[in-house]
Parts: sequence; C-alpha cells; structure tokens
Amino acid sequence: MSDNEADLTIAERVSELLHARLIVTPWGVYDPNVSVEVIDYNPTLVIIIGGPIAVVERYEQDLQSFGISYTRLYGQTRVETAIKVIEFIQKDYPDLLKNSKFFAVYGWDLASITKLREIMESDKEVIPIFVGPNSTSVPVNVTAVIVSDESENILKKIHLRNAKVIRVRMSELTVLQILERANTTLLRAKSLAETSEDQRMLHSAEDLLLSAEHAYKSGDYEKAYRLATRAMTIAQVVIAGEGTKKELPVTMRIEMQLKLMSLLMDKLEARGEDVSQARYYLELAKRALETGRVGDAMIYLEKARDAVKAKIRGRKPESIPVSRPEKGRGGKP
Repeated sequence: MSDNEADLTIAERVSELLHARLIVTPWGVYDPNVSVEVIDYNPTLVIIIGGPIAVVERYEQDLQSFGISYTRLYGQTRVETAIKVIEFIQKDYPDLLKNSKFFAVYGWDLASITKLREIMESDKEVIPIFVGPNSTSVPVNVTAVIVSDESENILKKIHLRNAKVIRVRMSELTVLQILERANTTLLRAKSLAETSEDQRMLHSAEDLLLSAEHAYKSGDYEKAYRLATRAMTIAQVVIAGEGTKKELPVTMRIEMQLKLMSLLMDKLEARGEDVSQARYYLELAKRALETGRVGDAMIYLEKARDAVKAKIRGRKPESIPVSRPEKGRGGKP
C-alpha cells in the first residue's frame, strides 16, 4: 500500500484483521527495497491496496517475475478504494467484520483522520469508511462521524442518522504533519521531475509551501493547512505524471531488474545464505548489458532469478497484504 493517510489507515486495520504483514511504499514512486522486502518474505498472496498511480505497476511486474500471487484493491479515489477493501473483507472474510464499528471521515481531512487513527489504536473494532466531496451515502451502517471545520459541510450532505458526531479542531500537530508530508512529497517530485513544465509546477509548489510555513509560524493554522495541501497536490501531480509515462526502454528495465536482484542477494547473504551461483549469473548479465548483448543479459538475468527463487522457496511461505485489490492482476483505475 502507499503512504497516503487514507490508504494507510484502512490498510493497517486490514493487516490486523488478517494477521498479515504490512509493507508501505512511497505514493506514486517505485522503491526496489519494497519489492525486496515482499519477495524475501515469500508470501502466498499479496494484497495491493491502491491504484497503479498510488502503487505503481512496477511492483506487479516484480511479483510476476517471482511467481507471487497478488490481488489489487482500488477505486478511482481513496474513497472508492476503502469501499473496495471493505467489500473484499465482507465477501472473503465476513466473520472478521461481525463486531465492527464504522467511523466515517472525509478522506482528505488530515485532522479528522489523525483523530480516527488515535481512536483505532485503542478500539480494534473501529473500521474507517471514507467519504468524498460528492458522496451522498455510504454502503455501511455508521456508528460515528468525525468532522472538522474543513469537512463539516461535506459530511452534512450524507445524513448519517443516529451516528455519534466527534468534532476535532485544527491543531498545531496536524499542521506540522501536513507540512512534513508536503515537504516529503515535494522532495520526491523533485527527484523525478524531467520537463520544464515539471520544474515550473514544483517552483509554484515551493512558493506555496514557504507561504504555508510562514502562516504556521504566525499561528494561522487554517491557512497553513490549506496552502500546504495545495503544495502537496501539485507535487503529486508531477509524481503521477512521471509514473504514467510510456514504457521504459528494455535496457533500462533490465538495469532496474539487476538492481532489484543485487539488493535481494545482499539481503539473503546478510542472513547467511549462499548466493554465489546467483551472483555469478548476475555478473554475466551486467557484462552482457554493458557490451550491448541485450538478449544474453536477459538470459543470464533469468538464470540469476531462478537461483534466488530456489533459495527463497526453500523457506515456509507467509501470507501478506500490501495495497488496494480487484481480483486478478490489477487493471487500470
């Protein structure tokens, strides 16, 4: 799953319900270390919570190359994603939700989501249900609704009868969190930006974030929150644009696989595993690629992968979810 606050909140609860390991990836960014952690865990199933923009398709390709089964749960928005996750649990594990209490929160209201996460720490029966700006209903009976000044008017449209209302105010901590998230997202976007348009957008995001920091220092938390959110949104647009570009050249894809295999071998070696055979084939693959023998590089890479698979599959497999699903190989959002 990705590290956006809504996806993370629902995924954490699902991992607890399923007694599964949770692995988080940066939103919209491929990190080979994430794939290494999943592959090394030797799961029988991976649940990906999030669409291909949030959790990039490169992860699916890594899982496929190691023969790992997975399912992706996602919708057009984080709101629809959370609903898909709940529907998945209702269908495949109905007993897990028997005593659940659904708490409704606006999916982009960090103050309310922060409060929800605090409640979930002490009450393991609470399940988040997110609503969006155009939501008019929710598919479950809601026990409570968490609202702030940012989301009150949106949640009023849903008419959640008999639901307890929990009000939260914009706090200094919430603003610090959104400033930190915006800064992290901006740094990620900068590392990916390639075009002059990307640079222009990120310059605008930097100005907004600077203004947000000034507003925070002057005690105007509402303004700081709004400006930081706008800055983060712009940075996410840049990240998403880079992540959805046309397929990479074959040589670059091989280089990425070589990097993944090297990291995976390092992890196995650190545990005392003998990966000398895999290392041998990996070096042959690198040399072949350096001399332009792409076909040979792919053959040696596959041999290295097979050697690593043999080491990993000698261990007992584990069960694990990772980010939003739809049975099969995960399609377009």
